[in-house]
Amino acid sequence: TWTNLVPYLANLAAILMLIGFTFRNPLKLRSFAILGNLCFILYYFFVADVPLWTAIISSLAIIAVNIYIMSKILKDHRKFKLSAEEMMLYARLPGLTPGQFKQLLNIAEWHNPKAQMQLTEEDKMPAALHYVLEGQVKVNRSGKSFNVGPHAFIGELAFLRQKPATATTHAEVGTLIVSWPQQALRSLMQTNDGIRKTIDGLLSG
Repeated sequence: TWTNLVPYLANLAAILMLIGFTFRNPLKLRSFAILGNLCFILYYFFVADVPLWTAIISSLAIIAVNIYIMSKILKDHRKFKLSAEEMMLYARLPGLTPGQFKQLLNIAEWHNPKAQMQLTEEDKMPAALHYVLEGQVKVNRSGKSFNVGPHAFIGELAFLRQKPATATTHAEVGTLIVSWPQQALRSLMQTNDGIRKTIDGLLSG
């Protein structure tokens, strides 16, 4: 009968919430948290002769908070309209929220050179951190030459160590490059801890 199943509702609630914690997607995580708390509400309502109202109200509050946060996330996603190139870049920078990525876009400079374009010069401090989205970058270091890209940072060691570049690099014709001026990027990372941790992880990974 139904009353025999009531004790298992708490177990089901715990299982649903544990499943939710396996998702990196915040919407999926919070959806399972809501389902779990709904099971807890049923459990608190039927497990005793009198409903456990304090516990029920607590679960309802948790559900309300999760619904509110989900609505904000969905609202942000609706505003998060990107070009094809921006979507490609976003896919290559995991760990950033849509809002954080937008902040990076605001200071980004896009280059698609029609002639060979110098990005860094050996033994000189680079003006920017670069990311090769498409194409090739020619690297000259200590008399040796090789190509890098796509999906590679250029000038990342100089940026992390705050020291001059260890190589001279040139973007080939048709290469799609995204550049962040060093000073602007450092200022942004100082004011946004999430961006700082993500960028540091991507550059040192």
